[in-house]
Amino acid sequence: MFLKALNNKKATNKKDAYEGIGLCYEKGYGVGKDHKNAIEFYSKIPYPYDSLRNIRIARVYYDLLKDYKNAYKYAKEALKVGKEFDKYGEIGCFLGMLYYHGCGVEQDYDKAFEYFKSGFQKSMNMGFNEVIPELNYYIGLCFVNGHGATKDIEKGKKYLIKAEGKGYMPAVAALLQLRGR
Repeated sequence: MFLKALNNKKATNKKDAYEGIGLCYEKGYGVGKDHKNAIEFYSKIPYPYDSLRNIRIARVYYDLLKDYKNAYKYAKEALKVGKEFDKYGEIGCFLGMLYYHGCGVEQDYDKAFEYFKSGFQKSMNMGFNEVIPELNYYIGLCFVNGHGATKDIEKGKKYLIKAEGKGYMPAVAALLQLRGR
């Protein structure tokens, strides 16, 4: 379907086609996982979607290549070139995750939490239920563990429960661990 859209000379939305094909290669949907093809198709996402293109490439470097320095470089570039197409706060979440785990940067919970908060604020425009589960998960962890935020287990649980409600398995595991305390 995505290739058909790219080959259609009348198609006006090539962005979705390039993003869709890149995602197929990144996740292995219908094809084998292939970082080179994922990056190639993501790289073709046209202007003005520069921030989307860069955060997709950052994910490939992080997930498939375990190249955290390049993941950070592309995520920072996504943040720099514009957040207007980041309605769910994905850029803030991704940068926060890098700082939270110390991937490609020195671990810094305060910076991580600031990025999570900025991503969350961005996504609030879409409504609380539309916040990406990963963002709820990390904000929940920050509160539960006192990482970059004042420790507040009950507040953290609320965020984790939101992520769990969207089927985000790390949140399920975190809540099980909290219940076992």
